[in-house]
Amino acid sequence: MIMEFKAPLDGLAKVVTAGVVILDAAVLAIIWHFATTEGPLWPLFLSAVILIGVPLYGFLGMVRAYVVDEGGITVKRVLGSRRIPIVGRAEARILERPRIVRTLGSGGLFGYFGRFIVEGRRVTVYSGRRDRLVLIVTGDRAYALGPDDPEGFLETLRTVGLA
Repeated sequence: MIMEFKAPLDGLAKVVTAGVVILDAAVLAIIWHFATTEGPLWPLFLSAVILIGVPLYGFLGMVRAYVVDEGGITVKRVLGSRRIPIVGRAEARILERPRIVRTLGSGGLFGYFGRFIVEGRRVTVYSGRRDRLVLIVTGDRAYALGPDDPEGFLETLRTVGLA
């Protein structure tokens, strides 16, 4: 049995993403204006690499969906996928409004992914939302995922024998 769950962005992620993209475009336009009227072009190129590279990193890492099968969970991202192998049974539960602290990764730009501390535990997050996360602990690793239907996601994990 294979089930796919979408990974929607929450309101904050949408606002942060739109704000960063608009601000980056405005800053690039201002730098372009001054770089082409006076002085060297290297500040324009350096700024463009940074101002385009950061949102591009976020976009390429954005979580699109989760696929649950008998062997584990596949996190589908814009560029590539990540496999969460589950051997035996994993602990899985829904966190309604968890306390989240980002330590390394994206904290709202095209979603939330990377290393976070969730409820006091080090967790790898692949999500488009901050609430109703599904915490999965398998072996010595913990993951927080943000499927559109957390209850259905947990039920699917139980049905295929992963939780």
